[in-house]
Amino acid sequence: MQRAGIFPDAFIILNMEEGKIHFHCEEKFKTYEKTLDKAIINDRTKHIANHAIEYSLNIKQIKEIYANNYFEIDCSNTGREDILEDMARLLKFKIGNKRPKRPASILIVSGKDKKDQRTSVGRKLAKRYGFVYVSAKELLNDQIAKNTEVGRLALNNVRNHTPIEDTIMNGLIQSRLSQVDCQTQGFVLEGYPKSKGQVVALKDIYIKPTLIVMLGGSDHSSDVNKELNDKYQNVVLGTGAHLNDEQVFEKVCFQLENN
Repeated sequence: MQRAGIFPDAFIILNMEEGKIHFHCEEKFKTYEKTLDKAIINDRTKHIANHAIEYSLNIKQIKEIYANNYFEIDCSNTGREDILEDMARLLKFKIGNKRPKRPASILIVSGKDKKDQRTSVGRKLAKRYGFVYVSAKELLNDQIAKNTEVGRLALNNVRNHTPIEDTIMNGLIQSRLSQVDCQTQGFVLEGYPKSKGQVVALKDIYIKPTLIVMLGGSDHSSDVNKELNDKYQNVVLGTGAHLNDEQVFEKVCFQLENN
């Protein structure tokens, strides 16, 4: 494409399971079977398998060359209409001319009683819009598992049942969000901020939220909620305590797509 002077703004890749790739290659072979040499027809199994391998290798190469310019849609068990809807969302929200000038940055905050919902909604948003999913808890657990200095300090807090120091969390969050994937694709960050000091630090670590989702009915610190509302009142979305995961997810999607 590049030799032909074609430089795509973005790729939409329809991901399929290996079996489905093979099926489509077989269907294509049947379509052109009458125009093929007899030798190729007689060795159809080999040629279909080679074509499927070539397709997979081409997709892999596209992902490597255009690492920051492709978006994926899982169509293994998805109908045509659902695929078209997903493509329309990508074109509108991520690829189209009206896309945000900077990648979206979404924060999801809650107390312990809503942590499962926080994770569920965060992962669904990342999957639908191609954002990078970042969990504050997972970042911390990774440091503990690797027995880093930060991990040992955090583990000491855990064992003593004391809050993780803001400087530790701020550093972990800043380090992860400064990576290329978060900067180019946008991100969903769940589980941060959890203290007033972390709210203040958002500006210091260059986080400018596109949307802050406050899950309703949480035991989250009133100081944190107040601080977020005061500083980011135009981008805070509150959700009702009675809403289930899917209802919260759809409410956030509506806000993103109609903001």
